[in-house]
Parts: sequence; structure tokens; C-alpha cells
Amino acid sequence: METTHLSLLILALFLAGVGLLGIYGYRIGRRTVEDYFAASRTLGTFVGLFTYFATLCSAFTFLGCAGWGYSKGLSWYGPIGVATALISINFYIFGYRVWLLGKKYGYVSPPELIRDRFGKELQVIYAAVMIIFVLPYLAVQAMGAGYVLEEISGGVIPYVVGAGLITVFMIILTAGGMRSVAWTDALMGLFMLICLSVAFGLVSINLGGIKMVVSKLARESPALLSRPGPSNFFTPGVWFGFLFLWVLADPLMPQLWTRMYVVKSPQVIKRMMFLFPLVCLVIFFFPVWIGTMGTTVIPGLQGPAADRILPLLMIKFAPPWLVAVILAGSLAALISTADSQALALSSIVTRDIYASFINRGASATRQVLVGRLVLVLLFLFGFLIALRPVSTLVSITTSAFTGIGVLYPTTLAALYWKRATKWGAISSVLIGETISVLLIYKILPSSFNLGSLPIVPGVLSALIALVVVSYLTPAPSKQITDKFTGFLNSVFHPSI
Repeated sequence: METTHLSLLILALFLAGVGLLGIYGYRIGRRTVEDYFAASRTLGTFVGLFTYFATLCSAFTFLGCAGWGYSKGLSWYGPIGVATALISINFYIFGYRVWLLGKKYGYVSPPELIRDRFGKELQVIYAAVMIIFVLPYLAVQAMGAGYVLEEISGGVIPYVVGAGLITVFMIILTAGGMRSVAWTDALMGLFMLICLSVAFGLVSINLGGIKMVVSKLARESPALLSRPGPSNFFTPGVWFGFLFLWVLADPLMPQLWTRMYVVKSPQVIKRMMFLFPLVCLVIFFFPVWIGTMGTTVIPGLQGPAADRILPLLMIKFAPPWLVAVILAGSLAALISTADSQALALSSIVTRDIYASFINRGASATRQVLVGRLVLVLLFLFGFLIALRPVSTLVSITTSAFTGIGVLYPTTLAALYWKRATKWGAISSVLIGETISVLLIYKILPSSFNLGSLPIVPGVLSALIALVVVSYLTPAPSKQITDKFTGFLNSVFHPSI
């Protein structure tokens, strides 16, 4: 019991420190919409990079990636580590233009940009898609908190209580808006990187080193060492599907999209584009290896139970104080994602629903108040979803990312294609989402996946619908296209 008390004390001190930083951000923040949702667009390279990185890394990274390393083996590293590093190409394709438009027209939510290019109908549809698919991903963070606190307390804190406690903490933390969230995320991102590296070293040393682990796996479970992995899971099509999924969906997740609004200059985005892949290649190496190594000492975990492999290994090999420190890193991962998810969804509900349709004359103070109330409701809804976890963290995350990834053709069209029409964009989103959902819930046969994942037919159908319907409907007015393409051309091609 004394060791449990020590572990919980360390976790409490960690949460208190994070909470104090959040309160400080709240006290110095200005009560404006742009400051609350976009930190007045003032973030530099270090905070920008690590808040993006920490927002990307969630309970999925610490727990879900280790869980799939346990069940799928080292072949999981390619479609999660390498593919996530490739997200950096979107800093150039997507991020710089989003920053320019956000700075020019004052956008703080993703659908605001879409509204000015394709109209209010798509603004509502786009907002609905983001809310529907990100809410289950928000629940993943509460699930992770429940797992961690239950394991570290030896069952003294049940899963439901742990999920509830961290939910309450995250509500308090996000009260300061983007400024508080970005600062705390940056520190937690650095902290989780250190914790995962320590956890990897701890497990490998206790198992006699990587060479000995690999030798044992080669004798007992050789499928864990290479693609396609156990049960031939990672076929070329599935491997490519995951790569496609992360590259397309990650930058469009609202909590990551808004990171392109909040940095202070395009130079920050350029630095992030080069540094981000290096961080990703390192961070995802650790949990995949930890999970795979865990099969040699804790066999037999099935389904969602595999997501507990990292906490179980820490409890087995580390002294209580170190267990608490490392698992605080997993809490840092999930908190840094959940607070950003909730803040981004809050900006969507506040700006794209409340201020656009319910109270068009709402003052900045009223919008910030509504944003905070929406935050509370979002966290509570995510907690309710977490009360009955129906699948593994990776499976829930994959479904959420599929729904968001389908938005990619329409988003690129908004930034690059003058001929794209409102009806082409609406058709693209509705058709792509319908096909993706039918495949996710297995209403359509798996053969429609084209040997890959639902994201592939979802995006292909969305792209076809966008092009076909755009050419069948009248071109948008020059006034609309000039606001986007005209402005962007004046930046990229000033002589034209």
C-alpha cells in the first residue's frame, strides 16, 4: 500500500504542476476569440513543434501502439512510425496556405475556411463530420487514463474513476484556451519523449538486451519480427492503407489543423516541417518495440487487454517511483491530445454553429463563455463513450481518422482548384463518408476495401465525386475564387 501511495503522490504532483501552468496561461490570456482559440497567433518554433507533436501523440501512442506492437509485431512500425513522419509533407502542401488564409481572414476553426470557399452548407457538413469522428477519439484519451490509473493503483482507483478524474482535470486545464494548452502540451511532449525512451531502456535491459529478445522471438514467435506479422495481417494493401490514412487524416484532425493557425510566421512552419519527421521516427520506435518485447514475458493478452502491456511491464520491472514517472508520461500524452481535441471541437461548435447560426451578433466575451461551456459538454460526452470501450485504442483511432481523411480532396480543392464547386465539394464529402462508414461497420463487404482499408475507397470515391460534379455544375464566381486563389497567387506569384 505504501508503494501505491508513493506512486499516486508522484502522479498528483505531476498533475498539479501541469495544472498550475495552465492556470498561469489562463491568467495572462486576453479575453478575445483569437487569443482563446488561437493564442493570438504568437507561437514560436519550440512551442509550435512540441504542441503539434504532443497533440498528435495520445493514449494511442503510449498504450495503443504498444498494444499493436504486442499483437502485430515490429511490422507495425512502418505504417505508424514512417507514415507519421511523412505527415510533414503536409506542412508544405497544406499548412503554409492555411496559415496565410487564417492570418488574412481571421479564421480560428477549420470549417470557417471551408465556408468562405464553398458556402455555409458545406461549413455545417464539414463541422458535423469533424465532431462525429473526433468525439470517439476524445473518448480514447479517457479510456487510456482509466487503464493507467487502474494499473498503477493496483485497482484502488477503478477504471471508471480514473477516467472521470482525468476528465475533470482536463476541463480545468483547458479553461485558459489555446495559450494554456500549447504551453502545457509543449512541456508534456518533451516529457513523454523522455519517458518512452526510459521505458524502452528499462524493458530491454531487464530482458537481457535487444539481441537476446530478438533471438527468443525468432525461436518462439518469428512472425512478430517482420511483415506481414501474425496471421499475415500487414499485407501490402493494408500496410499502404495505414500509411495513406495517417498522411491524409492527421493534418485535417481539427486539433492539428488549428496548430497551423497559431504559429507566428511561415518560418516556424518550415522549421517544423524538417524537425517533425525526426521526432516521429524516434517516438514511435519505442512503444512498438516495448509491446513486441512484452510478448516474451506477459503472453496471452487479447483484444483491448493488449493495450495495457506498457503499464504491466513498468509495474513488473520498475520501482514504484519510476513506474509513476513513466506512466505520468502516458497521462501527458493523452492529456495533451484531449485538451487540444476538445478546444478544437469547441471552436467549431462556437464559431461554426453558435456564432454563425444561433447568435450572429455574439460578442467575443460571449463566444469565449460558450466555448468553455461546450468544452465541459464535450469532455463529459467523451467520458460517457469511454464507460463502455468496444474495441482497442488503435481500432477506434483508425475509424476516427478514416472519417476525417475523406475530407482531404475537398480541402485541397479549396486551397488549389479554382474550378471546384460547392456541389462538387458537398457530393465529395457525403459520398466519401457514406462509403467509409458502410465499410467501417461492415455493411458493405470487405472486398470493397480494394485489399486495403476503408480510407482508400472512401477517398477515391470522394475524389471522383468532387471532379465529376464540379464539372457538371456551374463554376464558382470570380469573387469567391479571388478570395482564395487570387490572394494565394498574390503571395506565391506576385508578378502575375
